[in-house]
Amino acid sequence: MRVRTLLMSAALALAVPAVALAQFGSGDQPRMVQVSGGGSGGGPGGGMFGMLDSDGDGQITREEVEAFRADRFATFDADGDGALTEEEWIAGHETLARDRMNRRFGQLDGDGDGTVSADEFDAGRRPMTMFDRFDANDDDVLTEDEVRRGHGRRCN
Repeated sequence: MRVRTLLMSAALALAVPAVALAQFGSGDQPRMVQVSGGGSGGGPGGGMFGMLDSDGDGQITREEVEAFRADRFATFDADGDGALTEEEWIAGHETLARDRMNRRFGQLDGDGDGTVSADEFDAGRRPMTMFDRFDANDDDVLTEDEVRRGHGRRCN
């Protein structure tokens, strides 16, 4: 059960930037979450949102999240015994990270030549965008508090 909670937390934590507000109700009717902006990846919101929005309608239902969780668990559970070992957990995350890096490399490689030039790298990263977004008082200096608020979590 703890592993399922961790997987769900990870999935939703990655989805939050792509949605206006993600809260699911507990009634019979699934509550919906609307896309708030574009991103890169599978669906209208891109990235993790696109992965969770399995029918591509720009909304995530509780059922879609539950199906995503079940699929992710089954994917990680390499031996199919219904439990994740530490090795399966790590291998699953390594695969996800490698897939994400491969997709990102393809996005950065604008001319498709199999390399990323400095210009392609800078264009793909939107230099200083995150810095500017976190710099709440526009003083060109980031404090730990600004970074913490920008990420919505502790900086340790």
